[in-house]
Amino acid sequence: MPTMTILSPIVSEPVHTAVAVAAHSRAVLPPRIRIATLSNGKPNTSFVLDGVLDVLRRDARISETLRVRKQAPSGPATSELIDELVSQADLVVNATGD
Repeated sequence: MPTMTILSPIVSEPVHTAVAVAAHSRAVLPPRIRIATLSNGKPNTSFVLDGVLDVLRRDARISETLRVRKQAPSGPATSELIDELVSQADLVVNATGD
């Protein structure tokens, strides 16, 4: 099996750049963050999202994780699935994989 390296997007020190300031002004996260992953349903998506969750769970600010999967890779997520994500997650990581 090939090796994959996943890096955490969470920084431990504040980043003072225009991009960081713009991103911060759009979203204010709670002190305890609920993360969800949304799989398109293709086989390698689980491999990638499992790795992402393994990295993110190391951060003490992550309080809960939720994994959801679309019913069909080519179709949109159902409104029920979107409602579940909205009600149970502060951030959603989406992935596609073949």
